[in-house]
Amino acid sequence: MQANAQADTVREISNGIRVNPLRLLCRIVVALHEIKSKALSEIHISYRHLFMLVNDDRVNTSFSPDKDVLVNVLDEYANNAPPTWALTQNYLTNFKRNFHILERTGLFSRDRNGLVVRPNNFEKVYSYIVAISEMTINFHGFDDCYGSDNIADRVNAVVSSPAWGVYFDALTLPMQTLAKLSDEIDDTDIVLTDSPIGTIPPAIQDFPLLRSFQSNQPRAFVSSGDSIDPFETIIRREKANREHARILNMLAASLRLRYDDVFENTFIDLLVNANEQSFIFEVKSNNNKNVLSQIRKAIAQLYEYRYRSKIPQAILCIVLQQKPPQDWVIDYLLNDREILICWLVDDVRLECPTQCHATLAQLGILE
Repeated sequence: MQANAQADTVREISNGIRVNPLRLLCRIVVALHEIKSKALSEIHISYRHLFMLVNDDRVNTSFSPDKDVLVNVLDEYANNAPPTWALTQNYLTNFKRNFHILERTGLFSRDRNGLVVRPNNFEKVYSYIVAISEMTINFHGFDDCYGSDNIADRVNAVVSSPAWGVYFDALTLPMQTLAKLSDEIDDTDIVLTDSPIGTIPPAIQDFPLLRSFQSNQPRAFVSSGDSIDPFETIIRREKANREHARILNMLAASLRLRYDDVFENTFIDLLVNANEQSFIFEVKSNNNKNVLSQIRKAIAQLYEYRYRSKIPQAILCIVLQQKPPQDWVIDYLLNDREILICWLVDDVRLECPTQCHATLAQLGILE
């Protein structure tokens, strides 16, 4: 953890700050549009006003500040001189100019002085903004840090725990929220009588072509808008998980030491052809609470991907962030499902059951 990030976090917690920056921006837009009747094309959120809101205790103690309060505070900023603390640098949290990240969401654009709603398709963009503004899922890992006598140590403990991974796993989002943010999922998509995960309509039957795996590339979790597969957004979200990407890059690097190349597509995490034998890998970030659900998803995905990629003899393998605590799970995968399994034991090493160690060691991902 960078020292400046730690110091900022400790200072913010010490002052009772709870802010979700993207949600704050979305709630500002909704408040100005609904309460002030501002056209979306006329909404402009200046960097200075956003900075002041994050430091204003009428706003910064809630992940979802009241929209009427936001309107009143913004009116006050517009009609009065800036408060003394904003001019004397006696503020609670620093001003970080990482606004280029917000453009990657497809919701906002930047100019010299602030942010505007992206003008490409106001109706669709605003529907996303409303959905995000109404979210109630918050990161509660720091809750016990507030009021603590040793905030710095508690912050370090939270950051090094699995709490971040649980929060950022978009598969924990309610299906209704995910549907609003993807356009292509509704309740009918998840009934058992419908087509399986990743089904492509009859007009486009081909499974996405495999391509060389791109190491250390940012993996967008927002749908491009061109997707015809209703579950592509879910897959993209999972691949955007930081821990998922880290494991995948490590795995690909190990395999490239022995083989010409490794491959991926929208759905398949990793595929390698090793000595005339294909291996398909599905990587899952996990903890003790979600390990069973993650493994169930991985099983379904691997069988489907092997079938749709038309490599019936491919060996399937699940790679986990943590070892499953249930012994029967390992026996079930290896002996009943004939799926290999391995897991991280530190930042760079994988381990696996004895039954599949020889195969994975020969492949080059285990010692």
